Amino acid sequence: MKKTTLVSLLILNTILTGCGKGSTGGGAGASKWKKTQVGGTPILLEKQDQSCIATFSTGEEITFYLNQFLDASSQLTEISFTNQVRNNYVESIKKAPITAMKYETTVNYEIVAEYDEDDDTVKLISDSGLVVKEEGAGLNVCPSTSIYRENSYEAAGLNISHSITKAYDAVSEAMPSINLPAIKVYVAPSISYIKKIINEDGNYQFDQTMTDNAFYYSELNMISFLPESEEHKMEAPLWEIPMVGAHEYGHHVFHTLIGQNIKGQLKTSLGCFKNHHGIGHVQHNFMDTRDTSAKGFTLGAINEGFADLIAFYSLESKEGSLAGVSCMDKNRVVTSSSFADGTTKDFSWSARYDMDKSYESEADSDCKTPNYQEIHDVGAIFAHIADKLMSKVLDSKADKLKSLLKYAKLHNSNLEDLSELKPSSYMYKTLQLLYKAALNESGVSQTSSEKYCQDINEHFSSYWSKKCELL
Repeated sequence: MKKTTLVSLLILNTILTGCGKGSTGGGAGASKWKKTQVGGTPILLEKQDQSCIATFSTGEEITFYLNQFLDASSQLTEISFTNQVRNNYVESIKKAPITAMKYETTVNYEIVAEYDEDDDTVKLISDSGLVVKEEGAGLNVCPSTSIYRENSYEAAGLNISHSITKAYDAVSEAMPSINLPAIKVYVAPSISYIKKIINEDGNYQFDQTMTDNAFYYSELNMISFLPESEEHKMEAPLWEIPMVGAHEYGHHVFHTLIGQNIKGQLKTSLGCFKNHHGIGHVQHNFMDTRDTSAKGFTLGAINEGFADLIAFYSLESKEGSLAGVSCMDKNRVVTSSSFADGTTKDFSWSARYDMDKSYESEADSDCKTPNYQEIHDVGAIFAHIADKLMSKVLDSKADKLKSLLKYAKLHNSNLEDLSELKPSSYMYKTLQLLYKAALNESGVSQTSSEKYCQDINEHFSSYWSKKCELL
């Protein structure tokens, strides 16, 4: 029997982070836990306005100056927030997209798992999911303030509201019939993430305050922007990068159109942006053999790519820019044909092989190099190819957004046929559905199905013998 070291369990802790929600439980009877603190030190925000002496008038034009990270630099920008402030609180006038925005919220998340050294496997025993322990106060802003400081809750919340509202407006215009439920937003919440690992030589507990990321959590209909950490500050906080808020709202759109019909199949990811090893990147499956059906990995990757596309089509070029953002520039830029290390965004033979094989538990250490068993990297490939296909027959972002939303409906009608496929075959058929939606939107005759099929096949390169069935 091999000796388990603290280092190996720390790696296991990283793999366990971000597991899909399971049954709740009480800790499997473990009596004593060896505790280790992991993760970064959160940078706390401050409330700039402690009270307001006036209230915004109904219909008043509301603007503030905020720092945004645009075109590789921090820029003080005047932004309109009309219809985004109600009675001084940062929430939508029409109750959508944002029904409430909270700060100083505390949340717990506990996972208990058993590690078998001999088989090198992990068994999930209980997963509490996110549990709000103390709801924070509503985030308010004041008419007397024109500029909010970068380290203030107000600046963070207003930036988040701006990008989410842009995505909501664009999607609502593209598909007027869509019914998007209102969401709650948590600004820099304190989330205590406790991972308990039962092992033959002892029971280990890893305590972490989650930092350096953002995520959408469908069970609570909420979006959270985590605080930065002292150890892993990026070029700018994520809330100052408009693409991030629009991307997270894109997950809400995906869940509304597709996720409702695949409950239990779509894994929850508690982090969409891997900016460094182990802390910011928090989406890893907890089993030694990854689910290679459509129930988890592939849908998760499509969800990520779909959200990238929602952000790209909702924002103007300057606000959608990721230039100068570590681990996001090129990697998450929809129009970039390669990752940061130069690897082409295609479903090559090696990419398909890694996607389809059993899950390997090594954690990512280099954000520049794609990991084809990681949903965000595979999702970035999907988003790039999807945009290239739609661009062959559609010109404007607005038309591509309409087509993307209509693709989601096609996806729903083909769920049963897709559900048993391996990831590479699932992706191949999904891109056919997406291209079909674009062709329908453009009004182009689909008599040249062989040509359209070739448009897709060129992104699957060598050793790919499958033929299009859906075009």
